[in-house]
Amino acid sequence: MRIEKKLLQKYIAIKPSGFKTYIWFSIDKVSYDDFYFQGIGGWGKDGEFTNIHCKIDEISSIIHSNVLQY
Repeated sequence: MRIEKKLLQKYIAIKPSGFKTYIWFSIDKVSYDDFYFQGIGGWGKDGEFTNIHCKIDEISSIIHSNVLQY
């Protein structure tokens, strides 16, 4: 899977494999390379504060958006 920062989008959400919900992050609080994704200060299930560091190939889907969606 390839992750790209969309220039006009403010938020990114990832759904790690096995998770039922997405984890949302401000686009400026994520970093990634060819193998790992890291998100700091995101919102998980029920708005819980979330940090994550995982392999990119463990992410099943991604959303880019200008507004937070739940």
